[in-house]
Amino acid sequence: MAEKITFLSEEYEIEGLLNQRDEKKGVVVTHPHPLYGGDMNNLVVESIVHVYHMKGYSTLKFNFRGVGRSQGAYDNGLGEQKDVLSALSFLADMGMERIDLAGYSFGAWVNAHALQKDTLTKQMIMVSPPEMANRLCPTKRVWRNDSNTTAWFNFSRICSFSSREKFGWFRVDSIRCCSHFSLSG
Repeated sequence: MAEKITFLSEEYEIEGLLNQRDEKKGVVVTHPHPLYGGDMNNLVVESIVHVYHMKGYSTLKFNFRGVGRSQGAYDNGLGEQKDVLSALSFLADMGMERIDLAGYSFGAWVNAHALQKDTLTKQMIMVSPPEMANRLCPTKRVWRNDSNTTAWFNFSRICSFSSREKFGWFRVDSIRCCSHFSLSG
């Protein structure tokens, strides 16, 4: 059963739903763009939470600042990165040793940027991350060993990263026939 919680991000109180299943492993799940109706109750967010719950993880989904009952206002992705880092810290403070980070659309974009300042995340899942710069996510599985590599993604991809020394290597999986808004085919 999910419990309503709040945590602080800067001076803002952020609302979330925590479903404690495992004391040692958890996931923070982020939602799509708040200016286009995105919130923690989005169906894709719910699906991510459901899958992690089935895998035995504790889950924390939350509304970015200015969404729902979260205080503050939309901050062009900058303040939202701080919300992600605060959510990760919230789970770490609970004693979680393995923390994953998953996001859909805008949430995936915010997570990717927040990750540059994060030391807690073990794996990151990006569902339909917006295009970042001019590079596109490959259409097949790719392994890279360059710890300085930055990955850029297209709307129609589901990408996952597994950590070894803070993403010294990563795996990119894409799913064919997946658009930004639905699976088809």
